[in-house]
Amino acid sequence: MKTYYDIALRDLQSAKIMLDAGIYNNVVRFCQQYVEKIFKERIHISGDTEADQSLLFTHKILRLARRCGELSDITFTKDEIIFFNELSTYYFDTNYPGDDYIEVDGETAQDAYQNTLDFQSKYEYLLIEQKDNKKL
Repeated sequence: MKTYYDIALRDLQSAKIMLDAGIYNNVVRFCQQYVEKIFKERIHISGDTEADQSLLFTHKILRLARRCGELSDITFTKDEIIFFNELSTYYFDTNYPGDDYIEVDGETAQDAYQNTLDFQSKYEYLLIEQKDNKKL
């Protein structure tokens, strides 16, 4: 059975493919999905409350980040919080038509992808490390 983590890794691969193809709105959406699913993996593994289970249905990265910070004893930087908020905006504003719809340019997509890679290298292990420990 696929996990949030498995699908997150696929999303990150998809972001790179979309970046190379110049499909920039999809880049930021896949970056958002990667970060969201990494947080959801941690909550799924370690969260033990009904509220934790309900978080698995949100797309709001900051809410997920706050809970993961509590579960993992991580304090995110101000810049990371700003990035999480941007990702949440991208999820909605690049995905649905309407007054808030935006087209992302190549520089913005590249920045989002790089910030996501930075997030991966800094936090992925910390956020999913308990997966193996829980099985013990």
